[in-house]
Amino acid sequence: MKKFLTFIVTSGFVVFMGSCGSSKSAASLSAIGGEWDVMEIDGSPVKVVEGQDAPFMGFDVAGKLVYGSAGCNRLTGGLNADAKTGKINFGALGSTRMMCHDMTNEDNMLRALGGVTGYKIKEDGTMTFGNDADKVLMVLKKRAK
Repeated sequence: MKKFLTFIVTSGFVVFMGSCGSSKSAASLSAIGGEWDVMEIDGSPVKVVEGQDAPFMGFDVAGKLVYGSAGCNRLTGGLNADAKTGKINFGALGSTRMMCHDMTNEDNMLRALGGVTGYKIKEDGTMTFGNDADKVLMVLKKRAK
């Protein structure tokens, strides 16, 4: 539920009206918005390959879109996330298909994303993606604005 505040100005008086409800779930879901660097995949630190991009993911919560780079190729897809349950689904991810010198990050990231079913935002500012068995598949860190 969202919290709405309404101000009505009539004859020099300000009337305040509020609604009951909580914006907690909306605030939690908005926390994933923006761009995140991929720090770990399947427990191994990501090593940026010279001449390739650092893997990252971006989340457009309002547009329900995900985008990013797996290091070599760009990716895009749909985003379905539920802040109350911590479930996340990317639908069918599309990717460019360039061949790069080192495809390790690319292969590992795409394989991990195929198993992601949930997310958690940690107190240290990182976000983890996990599978149904609660195994951490990826660790991401929010990019500075």
